[in-house]
Amino acid sequence: MSAAQRVSRDFHRLALFLAAIPLLLGGSLSIYIAFDLASRLWEQHQKLVCAHEHVAGKKLGENVFDQFDTVNLKQIGCSNSDDTVTVGEARNPPPNLNWFAAFGSGLLLSPLPQILIVTLVVYVLVRAIGWVIGGFVT
Repeated sequence: MSAAQRVSRDFHRLALFLAAIPLLLGGSLSIYIAFDLASRLWEQHQKLVCAHEHVAGKKLGENVFDQFDTVNLKQIGCSNSDDTVTVGEARNPPPNLNWFAAFGSGLLLSPLPQILIVTLVVYVLVRAIGWVIGGFVT
């Protein structure tokens, strides 16, 4: 194996190692952000389902609600915080929430695409340096 091939091989390994650093750090951050976003959406969905069950369970004669009145979710046992929803929101059943779709959209909203670009740039830059240096080795 010639010296130029060894230099090229070594720079290839170095490029993989250096490109793995932003990929692992940024990928972990992106997964954390997407998981957090999906979990928040899921909690919010569960609160709306609980409020819907509470408001829809009332008969029209028992307690007449105005559509724009607010329901405190803590008072009806749907939340630990003082979140509120309007009666109109609570009357309609919330649409089904696909957690994996929310996680996937969270990944797209996270810095993952930019991190993949940075990883590729680091790899190509180190490989280019290796090709230049490999050209000078005899």
